[in-house]
Amino acid sequence: MLSILGIANKKKRSTDPKIGDNSFFATKQTSGALRCQWQLRSETRAMIDREFGSTLFIRIRDISGDQSIASKTIEVRSNQTEASINLPAETGKILVDLGYRFGADFISLEYQILNFGKKVIQMPRYTDWFTQESPNIHQEMYDLASASRSLGGSEMVQKEA
Repeated sequence: MLSILGIANKKKRSTDPKIGDNSFFATKQTSGALRCQWQLRSETRAMIDREFGSTLFIRIRDISGDQSIASKTIEVRSNQTEASINLPAETGKILVDLGYRFGADFISLEYQILNFGKKVIQMPRYTDWFTQESPNIHQEMYDLASASRSLGGSEMVQKEA
């Protein structure tokens, strides 16, 4: 029964680039970077070479679900089989595509979804000091400016002679 449906004889896709003419796309996170390895079927590679000038793209998009739209795209050649991409963050859920551009569209050939755990947003190192002003900033500045004088500011009255 399974052989009639074609399930029993279905060939398993190989992820070993030395076996057969299969496509695969594998990723591995290493110290703040994503190492991508791939192989394309010879027919797909010939079509990319002929129609798209041997240009492929690896696109990384944040799909954590927090309304962020972060993405990064790098260009690779069709004869390459690996690339390394620096990750902007080491947490969250990302989609990594290997594909090509057809006009304004991105056509995915292979993809992987990677989940690095709950997205953690780190506070920026830059601190805006002006947002932390005291409600009495003007009085404090006046006190600092007039500290070395016995009388100062508009309180200083000159007597007419």
